[in-house]
Amino acid sequence: MTSLDERTSQIEQANQAPFLLLHEGDIRRALLDFEGRAFHYTTNVRGQRVLLLFSGIVLAGAAGIYFYTQFASLLWFLLASGLAIFAVVMTASVYRWHKFAQTSFVAINDTFLYFGNDKRAWRIAWDLLDAKALGFEDYESERLSGTLSLDVAGQKIDLHLYQPLAYIEDLHGVMFELLSHMQGGSEALAMALESEEE
Repeated sequence: MTSLDERTSQIEQANQAPFLLLHEGDIRRALLDFEGRAFHYTTNVRGQRVLLLFSGIVLAGAAGIYFYTQFASLLWFLLASGLAIFAVVMTASVYRWHKFAQTSFVAINDTFLYFGNDKRAWRIAWDLLDAKALGFEDYESERLSGTLSLDVAGQKIDLHLYQPLAYIEDLHGVMFELLSHMQGGSEALAMALESEEE
């Protein structure tokens, strides 16, 4: 059984750790008196509605096949099953990204980068983050999705920026903060601002 002093020492060591996976209570404590910028995700409501409507139509098509054919042959059964599975997968995807947008965040202060959701989040010291560790060297902006693949202490962690159903509300703000806080970031930020002005 650990003593109160040992537990206090463990908590203080965790507070100083440059790379840490936080869980529910730790996340709340870390962000309680947070001094920095917090960014939240939002959902593409129109896109979700379109997908759910399409999913409903596909499911109705699967039900129609059943009622009109009574699965008279294996082909009708496979077609109806395929349509039903497709509708369920689309609905699950909408739910997944809706939940992601409701619970996920990115928070940045002068010491750490925090990102994750209300149950599990990473806290990473800026000392560990340069352009390569943040995934900027391999980052390719795509039209429909953008993700930074962080490589920190041998861990590969994805930081989702945007995709068709959920995205960070202030993407420019996040990129500005990441560039200005990362190791060697002031030069990268100056170059980015110069190229934007040109």
